[in-house]
Amino acid sequence: MPNTPATKTWVGRITWSLLRHPMKSHSFPAKNERLITPEEVMRFNH
Repeated sequence: MPNTPATKTWVGRITWSLLRHPMKSHSFPAKNERLITPEEVMRFNH
């Protein structure tokens, strides 16, 4: 997938929204509340 401005904006928007509004996951272990890694971002882009 080419690195187009639209792709960077989309990934940035999702990452920003996750950081600003983390999901309420009090019933899950803390390991599920970790930040997304660059590898996962690339995996979700395909």
